[in-house]
Amino acid sequence: MCLLRGKYRTLNRNVTAGSAEDWTRFNPWRAPGHAPVYDPCGRAGGGPHPTGGHGEFTNTTYAKFGDLGSKLPYYATGTVWEAGSAVETMQGIRANHGGGYQYRLCPLEKMPCSEADFQQTPMPFADSSSIMMSNGTMLKLSSTFVSVGTLPVGSTWQMLGIPDTHVGHPAGVGAVEDWAFPPPCYEPRFEEDKPLGFLDEARCSGQWMNNITIYDQLVVPASLAPGEYVLGLRWDCETSAQVWQSCADITITAPKTA
Repeated sequence: MCLLRGKYRTLNRNVTAGSAEDWTRFNPWRAPGHAPVYDPCGRAGGGPHPTGGHGEFTNTTYAKFGDLGSKLPYYATGTVWEAGSAVETMQGIRANHGGGYQYRLCPLEKMPCSEADFQQTPMPFADSSSIMMSNGTMLKLSSTFVSVGTLPVGSTWQMLGIPDTHVGHPAGVGAVEDWAFPPPCYEPRFEEDKPLGFLDEARCSGQWMNNITIYDQLVVPASLAPGEYVLGLRWDCETSAQVWQSCADITITAPKTA
């Protein structure tokens, strides 16, 4: 296991890596990309059956509990990317579990793609990300990228740039008023919520991040053949022993000629 250190940790940074106090040492972000998964496109509800701790899923006409994302039908999104170009993606996170993430691609003709298939084509980051806060303001981040100890070997992952308010154990050990690293913007608080570490709007840190959208800047590999692809997002958590994944269908075209 890699055991990421220092600035690559999203919480509990001031303890010796691998020690008893290092309670996240076995969680996925400590070795990005190495943890095994059910499916590279996620599994509805997180497992084969409902569990405690919100292991649940609302069945729809598109998916039901336990469905593997890689085996769901093709869904045209209308998204078209040019090979070799810089593109922008968006993601919304409901609860901050720390860690970081990577985007990958797999040809649609290979579906259901395996985790190994997605690892063949990780997407490089073109620039630091931005967030749109709850009041609509766009804020450019100074992203932290990780490429040592990652899988695929040498591939780049991005650390989640929004800190959790809890620097100690989630059960309450430690000073809940501190951050593992400075939040990217000012954080107003309700006075009565200070002992609990809650934020009144959760604008760019904290456990509950309603109304926050993360905009990521990526590079479409220039070597890709035109065609239909599946874009995968893998988020390796640090606060919890979880890997969150999702996929979307896209079209990649040949580079435009001058």
